[in-house]
Amino acid sequence: MPARTIRAALLTAAAFAPFGRVLEAGGHASTANQGRAERFDTALDLATHDARASRLHSAVYRIAQSSLPFTVTVIERHPLSPQLFYPNSGAGFLVCACPVRTDGEPDLSALQAFIGTRAQGIVWNAGVWHSPLAALGENADFLMLQWQCGGPLDCEERHLPVAISVAGPAARDA
Repeated sequence: MPARTIRAALLTAAAFAPFGRVLEAGGHASTANQGRAERFDTALDLATHDARASRLHSAVYRIAQSSLPFTVTVIERHPLSPQLFYPNSGAGFLVCACPVRTDGEPDLSALQAFIGTRAQGIVWNAGVWHSPLAALGENADFLMLQWQCGGPLDCEERHLPVAISVAGPAARDA
């Protein structure tokens, strides 16, 4: 049984900023593809990474559906590189993140949860402790991009000493 419950918030660029970036169409657009498309540029910089991570790796994650409340039992981080996830299918997703303590370990007392839509992607900053993605509503496929070294620094995991439950957003936030 989880020791405590946190409430998820809707994913916004401002709320997610301490942990990374939210990718979504919006703001200024330019015309592309002979006028058949709108192009929304982002300030995404996947080139900034530790030189030990010399290979840009891509993968598609097929994630089984989960529901709320969701139980977080493990968190992970990627110390050498940012990591991008963008949905190719699905209804929405849940992610959790927390600050890093001065000793490099996760500050679980400050864990936050976010619910994203099928029209939003995320880029984790390098070194941010976070939960694996949870697909909400239906199974989902996500494109992942990350610089990797082929070793244990590509992904560090921590099993939580006590599970944390994540509830849906408050009615006024939904």
